[in-house]
Amino acid sequence: MEFVKGRIITDPDLKTLPATQRRAAWFSVVSTLAWLHSIDPDSIGLEGFGKKTGFYTRHCNTFSRIEAQQSHVKDIKTGKPLGRAHENFDEIVDFVRRHVPTDRASIVHGDYKFDNVILHPTEPRVIALLDWELSTIGHPLMDAVYVVGPYWNRANKSGVGGAGGGHARDDQGGEVYDPENQRANGLPSMDELMDEYSRIMKWDPRQDEWENAKVFHLMRGGVISHGIQARTISGQASSEFSHVYFDVTKRSMENALTMVRHLREKEQSKSMI
Repeated sequence: MEFVKGRIITDPDLKTLPATQRRAAWFSVVSTLAWLHSIDPDSIGLEGFGKKTGFYTRHCNTFSRIEAQQSHVKDIKTGKPLGRAHENFDEIVDFVRRHVPTDRASIVHGDYKFDNVILHPTEPRVIALLDWELSTIGHPLMDAVYVVGPYWNRANKSGVGGAGGGHARDDQGGEVYDPENQRANGLPSMDELMDEYSRIMKWDPRQDEWENAKVFHLMRGGVISHGIQARTISGQASSEFSHVYFDVTKRSMENALTMVRHLREKEQSKSMI
């Protein structure tokens, strides 16, 4: 570890970054991710850092087990168990299991987003990556979907792939990410960013269960929030912001379920053609 002087942008809408730098900064963030994913783990001594196959299936099993355990945690005041993260949680996970992408293995960051990189003090380019606690060898699709979360995982939007109400988190952008507002706010489109990622990686994540990876992202986030709820009601975490995590769990799972049912309808429509 060493000190790196630069800028950390915590606002997902990038309001603290000059509009003239936002487009280049976004491209630097995404191209840096593609560079990370293009490194052969074995070539730098990370052959034992994680398993190279079955990433999504294994993580579905893990999050299902964690969610079940958390559901039994009891409130220290009432003795009442927390309950499921969502009554249709199993439906969501089963859908992800049935639509796993083709196996790929790379170094994945696990929490790759704007506020986990350091930009140069004056230039719109990434000079360091932070917060490696969730890193492993895994499927690059997870990071690729996550990094462009502000474009599709929207706290102030409703409908398929969005989220209803609340304040924007670091992976949930505002109206500046609406297609009609992107240019005026100095932002590239999501497809431009993914085109650049695909050019570097020589693999297009949008062609490999992209929508299902969004469902997984929402499910994963919901289970993590569910865990914070469990720690809160059992007295192991501060209850000051507990209402926020209850809302995040519900919103994440509701949107995952909406996406699952929308995607299933599309599958059924195709099968009837």
